[in-house]
Amino acid sequence: MKNQLIITIVAAYAVMAGLAGAQAAESVKQEPIEVIVQLGTKSGELAITPSELKLQAGKVYRIVLNNPSNITHYLSVPQFGVAVQTAKIEVQGGEVNRMGFRRAPPRNLARSVGNSTFYNGVKEIELRAGGMAQWTFTPLQTGSYEIGCGVPAHAQAGMVSHFLVI
Repeated sequence: MKNQLIITIVAAYAVMAGLAGAQAAESVKQEPIEVIVQLGTKSGELAITPSELKLQAGKVYRIVLNNPSNITHYLSVPQFGVAVQTAKIEVQGGEVNRMGFRRAPPRNLARSVGNSTFYNGVKEIELRAGGMAQWTFTPLQTGSYEIGCGVPAHAQAGMVSHFLVI
């Protein structure tokens, strides 16, 4: 009787581990859903387009960020950046700020993903005038996240967006 119980428990764990592994493999196989997000406009308007973005937890997304304006903007994502699993960030004309570190943080906080290194999530992505970036990630936590330009005067002028993860 005791051996049957142990075999049943081991079999149940094996089934659960197989399902979790299959779900993780499925996430890896997903083709990213591409979304374009624009920071500012050519005419100098302080806006993030779209003003609201709905995302689904567990789906893979690639946000293509463009800055057509003639000034630097920062996509500031402090809460959202730790609620997603980042697979890759590529930036042309800017850089990634990792959770408050403008310089490299202590080595024990670093983890490499793809060809980039991330430190406890992404805090903001800098896009200089005419810059472009691609951020590939999977939302893990549902919720509503305010996204804004990291330049305080820009956010106060309405350069904000909301990412809703369902």
